[in-house]
Amino acid sequence: GTLLGLPAMSDTRMCAALTDEMAMAVFRFLDHVALCRVQALSSHYRVLGRSGYLWRRLYFAQGGTNDGGAISDWIGEFKRLHPSWDDAIFLPARGVAVASVPGCEQAGPFGGQDAKVFGIGRDRVLVLSGASYGERRGGFRLRQTGSAFVVDLSENEGSRWTQVQLHGDSPPSMHGSYCGICGDGVEGETFVTFGGGNHVGDHSEVHEMDLSTLDNAGPLRWRR
Repeated sequence: GTLLGLPAMSDTRMCAALTDEMAMAVFRFLDHVALCRVQALSSHYRVLGRSGYLWRRLYFAQGGTNDGGAISDWIGEFKRLHPSWDDAIFLPARGVAVASVPGCEQAGPFGGQDAKVFGIGRDRVLVLSGASYGERRGGFRLRQTGSAFVVDLSENEGSRWTQVQLHGDSPPSMHGSYCGICGDGVEGETFVTFGGGNHVGDHSEVHEMDLSTLDNAGPLRWRR
């Protein structure tokens, strides 16, 4: 089909075809989650998405008030309405660096095959352990381990891994599965996984896990 009178094309070409005026006309209808996500499409959209005009509209739409003082940083004002918002989305793009976390105790075992690692918001990382083979060197008998660990990186020197109990109807195997975190763009709310297995056997089951109980240090529960 067509969008804004432009012929059908790929998402990337469509973004490039939009003028700044057309893009801003679209952006003004987005909520704060979608506006942050669209900035990931290109560096130019990151610049447009930081427009004070857009964030001023969102600020007042979310109930923000102004006592008459001059405001130059509307993103900062909006973030004060949502203090748990992930800062990384607002910061300029930086090079990727890998470093150890001081004081972060080692967790494990994670399993040797396809452990799942996801950021779940508020500087927390969730790790679901992988699978191992029954044979000494590879093989075909996959054994899915059922361990989960969380580390809070916001604690800096005091960051520690915490093992989380898993209950419920867990997937037969997450090795090679399609999985991801669903949420509001700020915090992960649900972990979803589909399929898994190896060349000997696989499955097509869908399982989900509610992450909301992490706030109360409660167990995580699988549901098929």
